[in-house]
Amino acid sequence: MLSRTLLHIYGPFCIYSYGFIIAIGAIATFYLIKRNHKRLAIISDELLLNVFSLTILSGVIGGRLLYLLGNYNDISSWFDICAVHKGGLSILGSIITVLLVLSWYLKQNKIPVLPFLDLLAIYAPLLQSFSRLGCLFAGCCFGKPAILPWAIIYKTQDTLAPTFCSLHPTQLYSALGLFLIFIFLHYIAQYRLKKPGLLMFAYLTLVSLNRFVVDFYRGDQEFFETNTLLSIHQWIALSITIGSLIGFIIISRKNNNT
Repeated sequence: MLSRTLLHIYGPFCIYSYGFIIAIGAIATFYLIKRNHKRLAIISDELLLNVFSLTILSGVIGGRLLYLLGNYNDISSWFDICAVHKGGLSILGSIITVLLVLSWYLKQNKIPVLPFLDLLAIYAPLLQSFSRLGCLFAGCCFGKPAILPWAIIYKTQDTLAPTFCSLHPTQLYSALGLFLIFIFLHYIAQYRLKKPGLLMFAYLTLVSLNRFVVDFYRGDQEFFETNTLLSIHQWIALSITIGSLIGFIIISRKNNNT
């Protein structure tokens, strides 16, 4: 049964599905990055752990902030702001925050920024795919009502989604799209894109497009008051897509001319 609580321990102490699944994704992602044969030429083992920890922390903070901005009506106490373990992160918020924080940290520690971001870009969609599976159990990012063979029904109140109605499994749409992006980027990293920065911009383009498309089927969309055509997150995704394509073109031409 789809539920936020994976295991009730005692009293208020529980293991939540959302946090547990993301933890598994984080461990798998770190393991794959560490095993990448190009990684040692970019960053040491010790600094990798520091950077990865900073990535997770800044991603959670940024993702939570953007989620709360779009779902401020769900905040009833200070505890709700920090209750990440129960579900509620914005992938776009995580991406923006991680890019800003990591760019600063990498420069401070004299780690090549673009090569490392390229390395991270290969595996980030895998971690984000796990996070969407966490969303499936938590009930956040739920879909619109749908009469489909693959529609899902939440049957417990321990969820953020509407109960006892058929919904688009938008969390699965997003998770599948992100996993395919991971496979694609892993392939082109080996055989196609070699210039620093191109993988990062390819990742930003594909992930933001994934969010843009899936949002049409989501039931928790937030809109600007003057526009109901696209959601707030779709406008953000569209902006990231355009900016990433411009960055991709600039880096391609710059490297071709040097």
